[in-house]
Amino acid sequence: MSFPTAHSSESPRPVARRAFLAVAALGLAGSVLASCKSPQGARTASGGPLGATNAGGSGAAAGSGAAAGGSGAVPGDGNQPPVAKPPAEMRLERPAPPKNEPAVRVKVGSVVQGKALEVGVAGQVLAISSGGLPEEVRRVNAPAMITAVPEGWVIAPRGGASKRMRVDGPGELVVKTVGSAGEEFRVLGGVWSGVLHLVKTKGGADVVAHVGLETYLAGVIAKEIYNTWSLEAHMAQAIAARSYAVCEEARWSHRRHFDVHASEASQAWVGKTDHAKSLDAVARTRGQLLVFEGTVVPAYFSSCCGGARADAEGTIASELRHDIAPLSAVGAPRGCACVGFSPHANWTVKLQLAGVAQTLSAWGPLEGFRELGSFASVRAIEVVGRNAAGRNQRMRVDAHGGLACELPAERVRWALSADPVNPRISKPLKERVKSAYFDPRVVGSTLVLDGHGFGHGVGMCQFGAEGASRKGKHAREILAHSYPGASIAVSYA
Repeated sequence: MSFPTAHSSESPRPVARRAFLAVAALGLAGSVLASCKSPQGARTASGGPLGATNAGGSGAAAGSGAAAGGSGAVPGDGNQPPVAKPPAEMRLERPAPPKNEPAVRVKVGSVVQGKALEVGVAGQVLAISSGGLPEEVRRVNAPAMITAVPEGWVIAPRGGASKRMRVDGPGELVVKTVGSAGEEFRVLGGVWSGVLHLVKTKGGADVVAHVGLETYLAGVIAKEIYNTWSLEAHMAQAIAARSYAVCEEARWSHRRHFDVHASEASQAWVGKTDHAKSLDAVARTRGQLLVFEGTVVPAYFSSCCGGARADAEGTIASELRHDIAPLSAVGAPRGCACVGFSPHANWTVKLQLAGVAQTLSAWGPLEGFRELGSFASVRAIEVVGRNAAGRNQRMRVDAHGGLACELPAERVRWALSADPVNPRISKPLKERVKSAYFDPRVVGSTLVLDGHGFGHGVGMCQFGAEGASRKGKHAREILAHSYPGASIAVSYA
């Protein structure tokens, strides 16, 4: 769900599956148009419906945390390609509100095979088990050096190589602290709450923190929006982030060994935080979720919508769970308080057409748009479809030689933000296209994009939330504008 900007449900936001569209070759005025393959990627709370004016807490807690500053990528906003996709044949449903606080599995990073991972700090005692079997618990003094090797694991506790232990087999390691009031670990340069799970992968191991949802959320809010922003914006962010996390936990629970990334590939998590306003916002909204027709809304959000919201269906992924009023521009409120407030409301980017062609031809085949691989040059990019809010929805890339390819606007943004040499990764942040909401024009050999916003534009606009709070709007009203038709449910106390 990051920016010096506030920011990812990239999001990309997460692209869940690929629904392949038929590729049509049409002879029109001597040109061939390819429709490129499109990746696919409770009870009501007291206070009434979301439009009610009573938002709960109204005090402004003094925050002392570090200023939020992310990269501008939000969960699902497309700055980073999705890491994994669930099987296309599995239908993804929105979950019912949980009756108890769930745990979230957060991937905080990875380590390559053969490289030691330092876990913990001096003074901690670690309990390390293999496969979760209590009889295999080993107690070691921190910091411990843990290495994934082909045969299993090597654990070197504080005190030297003479105390090294070997754990054979492919099973994961579970690391807990002994005698601590709360579980927290220093690893990979951060301090992470929860119980650590080290999971073997093909190239090494993933480091995954299993942490209670409410504890996790405070670190999300502290990272996702500016710490100096209002308590109302913090509370709105807490409810949206909680709803997103519940949906991701349900989505991935039986499909992979983690639910979310600690980065903007999902929603950014700083780990342990003492930021008072973030902790207060989470406490005041404990257990509150956005629901629609009895199930939880995957509450995506982005830094700045630029004044026009996007539809989750087609922007995040083409799934039935996204085809709901709270995630649609149809019939939704128009305009946003981010306009005139956010530095990202309006922007211009200039790209050389030769570089655009190089990037598209390399990126296309990797992402399932094989037709783009044959584009030796690009003549123009045009908007050919907009949603009910006027935001770009479909775009066409015209190449010399009469070739053209039509694809979702958000995917064009991904393509233009890809590194031309290695399109599997993104360009540096300052060189990326901020959103898919832009008007393209060609000036000589340059593609000029006059754009609006930062991020995918689905759901809550973070700058819009703060802008609305400065106009006197409460968290409940901010969410009513952001997710029209949704209600707030208290899932657990």
